[in-house]
Amino acid sequence: MKPSLNLPFPSGWFCVATAADVPSGAVRTVTFMGESRVLFRTASGTLGLVDAYCPHLGAHMGQGGCVDGETLRCPFHGFRFAPGGACVGSYHGKPPVKLQARALPVREKHGLLLAWYHPDGRAPDWEVPDLDLAGWTPFLIHRFRLRGHPQETSENSVDMGHFGAVHGFTELELLHTGVDGPRLVTDYRFRRFIGKGRLGFTARTEIHVEVRGLGYSLVDVDVPTLGLRSRHLVLSTPTERDQLDLRVGVSVAGARNLRWVGPFLPDFVTGLVARGVMSIYKDDVQQDFAIWENKRYVARPIMARGDGPIVLYRKWAAQFYPANGSERREEDDVRGARAEEPRGADPARA
Repeated sequence: MKPSLNLPFPSGWFCVATAADVPSGAVRTVTFMGESRVLFRTASGTLGLVDAYCPHLGAHMGQGGCVDGETLRCPFHGFRFAPGGACVGSYHGKPPVKLQARALPVREKHGLLLAWYHPDGRAPDWEVPDLDLAGWTPFLIHRFRLRGHPQETSENSVDMGHFGAVHGFTELELLHTGVDGPRLVTDYRFRRFIGKGRLGFTARTEIHVEVRGLGYSLVDVDVPTLGLRSRHLVLSTPTERDQLDLRVGVSVAGARNLRWVGPFLPDFVTGLVARGVMSIYKDDVQQDFAIWENKRYVARPIMARGDGPIVLYRKWAAQFYPANGSERREEDDVRGARAEEPRGADPARA
């Protein structure tokens, strides 16, 4: 039996679907933060995310429910709910004033549908910024389902030691790590093998990571030898305790930036490059799965030289848990880890 990770659901923005998954008039059932929810898009395109069970007599509104104009219609008695959760229509007269479906905020960002979660029901106090998509391919998205937690998957972005041990990267240099509210930024470079067997080669790669909360990471990748720039998404969404939907995404800059292509067949080549980068990226991500699937969360790790700014990351991550003791416990864990950390183990604090 695998040990529990013993980490609660964090607050923040998390991907519950892609925009293509939920066209106008669609109703989709999703499991999010341990509960069944219904995601829908009205006739005009407005998104709603509400608890799946009708507050009237408990019917599951994702099973037989439908979009009726600008509302979600319950299949049992026909009560109609607006995207914000208010009951605005009844099968008989005016609906009860207290009849409300609990709703969560939802945003559409560069082809993703992001839902806000806070264990105390607080409104969003930060946002995931828009991206300028001009000159970039649409994101290719792939979803995995596995055991894990967003704090663990995001921690990989600052775990310098695992890049060589797990992924085979060499000449790794941590250039910068900084935090600003819900945003964590890391820059590093390394050399990695690209390709397979004799068809491959080693290339210098430069990485800029922006983590927004624990559910959304955007990674800018530059391979100067190829003139290749790509954007990678890491989207960790808790479904049940210790269970994730992990979506990864790839977008590449226009093919005219590829020195070995020039102006020839840019659209065709860009599509091939995007699919090739996605294949490599999926392979990279899956190298971590056996570890995530079987590990336990160590609250008081004994840090080693070269681990990277894991202590800084955990202190930053504490803000995404409710103030009912989780933050205090995480702060204690951070202090315990720092006490065991060898001098110079975290270049970001030097």
